[in-house]
Amino acid sequence: MQDPDLIHPGWQITLPEDHPEEQAAPLVDRAHRGAETGARVGGSAPAPDESTAQAGNPAGPVGAARDGSMASLTAGSEDSTSGGSGAVGALTPAGEEAEHRAWSGDAGAEATDDAGPSWLLTGLTGSGALLAGGLFLALGRRRRRQFRHRRPGRTVSTAPQQLAPVAKTVHAHGAVAAPTLEDLDATLRRLAARQVAAGGPTPVLVAAQLREDALVLHLSEPADLQAPWQGSADRLHWSLPAGTGLDQVGPGGPDLPAAWPLLVSIGAGDDGSAWLLNLEDLQVSLSGDPDYTADFARYVAAEIAVNPWSAEVRLDCVGIAEEVAPMNSSRVHVAGPETIGALHRDAQAVHQRLGQITDTATARAMLASDDTWPARILMLGPGYAGTELTAGLREVMGAHPGRTGSALVLHTDIPDEQMMQLVIGSDGRLRLPESGLDLVAAGLTPDEAQGCALLLAQGEDLHDVPMPVASEGTENELWRSFADDAGALRPEHTVERRPHLVDADAAMVSASSLLPGPDGEYVHVAATTEQDLAQLAPRVPQAVASDVLEADPDLEQDLADWWDRDSRRPRLTLLGPVAAKAYGAPLPDRKAYFTELLAYLVLHPRGVTPAQTADAFGLSEAKCRDYIRRVREWLGPNATDGQPHLPHAQKAPARQEHGTNVYQVLGVLCDLDLFRRLRARGEARGGAEGIEDLRHALSLVTGEPFSQLRRTGWSWLVEGDRVDQHMVCAIVDVAHILVVHDLQCADLVSARAAAQTATLAAPYEEIPTLDLAAVLTAEGHHGEAATLLQEAVCDRTEEEGTPPEDLPARTEQVLARRSWMEPRRAG
Repeated sequence: MQDPDLIHPGWQITLPEDHPEEQAAPLVDRAHRGAETGARVGGSAPAPDESTAQAGNPAGPVGAARDGSMASLTAGSEDSTSGGSGAVGALTPAGEEAEHRAWSGDAGAEATDDAGPSWLLTGLTGSGALLAGGLFLALGRRRRRQFRHRRPGRTVSTAPQQLAPVAKTVHAHGAVAAPTLEDLDATLRRLAARQVAAGGPTPVLVAAQLREDALVLHLSEPADLQAPWQGSADRLHWSLPAGTGLDQVGPGGPDLPAAWPLLVSIGAGDDGSAWLLNLEDLQVSLSGDPDYTADFARYVAAEIAVNPWSAEVRLDCVGIAEEVAPMNSSRVHVAGPETIGALHRDAQAVHQRLGQITDTATARAMLASDDTWPARILMLGPGYAGTELTAGLREVMGAHPGRTGSALVLHTDIPDEQMMQLVIGSDGRLRLPESGLDLVAAGLTPDEAQGCALLLAQGEDLHDVPMPVASEGTENELWRSFADDAGALRPEHTVERRPHLVDADAAMVSASSLLPGPDGEYVHVAATTEQDLAQLAPRVPQAVASDVLEADPDLEQDLADWWDRDSRRPRLTLLGPVAAKAYGAPLPDRKAYFTELLAYLVLHPRGVTPAQTADAFGLSEAKCRDYIRRVREWLGPNATDGQPHLPHAQKAPARQEHGTNVYQVLGVLCDLDLFRRLRARGEARGGAEGIEDLRHALSLVTGEPFSQLRRTGWSWLVEGDRVDQHMVCAIVDVAHILVVHDLQCADLVSARAAAQTATLAAPYEEIPTLDLAAVLTAEGHHGEAATLLQEAVCDRTEEEGTPPEDLPARTEQVLARRSWMEPRRAG
């Protein structure tokens, strides 16, 4: 495969694949990097062997000071660095309650087998967890762009099944690491801004250590950092306690520059702490096991591609890590040897531009001159260490330490005392001989890198797709045969809004619609188009409407039970923060885990086998059976017949269909299904009754669907059809129908309520923003409408520091028809 944007049907992508090893099995297997060391996310750290050099207690120098000398990277004073063990903690943004956020996630009930789920990409866990966080953030930005370009009645494209292992790993582990990554980014930006605001240079950062209890910065020159930073006696090591508010670190503000854009993860200590190395101004030699070394280089390139503080970095890969380029083609480039000379010239130019400024990090933080100070990094594969071009680049970097904005990483086994030596052994350990630092090396295999690149490339696809049909349900859920996954009636059950009467039979002529008026009436007052109306409010023949209503005879009773506080039927909330309420044996703990397990069963109404359930949650089948038992006891019996809401697997109604034992819940109410059933019935009814059904559906929404999920959980949700994404589309589309209807009827209070509900549920969709602008205009708030459109639509960008994107075609069409953006004359 050469083009990551091109995936043909039938292709299979193997994720991951190990390189064959002829030698004895290494101490740390490449396919399970971090799993046996306690560094893996979700694992616990073993006590380090006191007879060996320990991470956090290196013995010698590493990193270059501004004068080119090697400075000490020791653990610092006991009071500033002691107590670090276990998983990495996260800092807390100002204004939030200081909470302890550890990478280890929830413990106890959700514990998995030591090897982890079969789909897990180990390169994105343990020592690679920060990369998973970066991928999660990058993918989130791409998903928001996809939703912005989505048209009503359709959904965003999803990753093919072959990429499920990547998507599930990023979802499960990236969601946990992402807050740490964001907090680290904000902390370092604020620190740099505070230092230059006080009139000093930025600290000369060598490395950062993320521990459970603190962030520790290791410097190559003594510095004075203000409280709440706590320094060692030699002022080379500064720690910030976990839970410190960002406002205590330094002033915030938009577009604070990243002073250290080449900070990358290199590995994890045996105490579970993550180590990041500032590559800027370094000449690094990579050597050791060829496979592990290549994996490490690939990993470093991948972090450059997605780290939030590396937006202004250019990475050129010459004969190494080239698989990473598709992950972010604006940052990572596959280049030839001529790039060495180009970086040489750029390094000299940066030095000359700095003038009297001490270093590039300080120049970035103080926004010096009228230009930016981007960083460049060059990674060279074997064979380039002794070339004349490389020697010239190294000479200029060595002559002007801290002033070139450059980094050089060479894959070479040739010893060189002037370079920082990073040695990755066949045991998967990264060692820095000069300092004694010994870590579980970060690394990314070729298949893992390709999978990450393909997943991000898929996120760049802005073309929306038809909404898939609803999954088949039980014999009591015949409504599903009429609806798509968002609850709208399928096209084969509807007719055009304005059929040609000559070719239409009597049934088609008598069809009803949610918006029965002429298109022009709606387009004139609302932020909609003729195409939107055709998609969302087609006509439904009377015969079809009758069939739809007959297919769901229990809807009214289920709705009454949902709202009845005295009803003892279990309820599952998914259209907002996830929650569940049941009336059996109370759960003493682990409710978030068992709520997820309940949701998995509810969203598979035809049942799932014990093996499927165990695989989805990474459990042994024995443990899976025990957890199912606890859910059964929690749900209790059905009040009508006394039978369990979760029958024993051999008694489940779906057992006959599957031909084997299955887990299947019965009689559990879920707002997601109620929403879809109301929408289907409303569209079938049409007119005032149908609009009322849509209002009831929207009243079920309490926030962004599937929000506040359990940490490290819900990975099964990203495999196959994304019902979580489909429900975002469903809520927005139903709200849009209501806004269009209410504006045409001049019911501005109801129109605003519908638009605000959609904005609450889908803050990144553009349809609710345009709807709200239409409501503001109808209310006479023309200036507010223009401001909203300018800030939230025309100037919108998904990534900090990037210019506004081109408007989606539908947005252009809506704005072109209205004068919302034109200034209004007084009087």
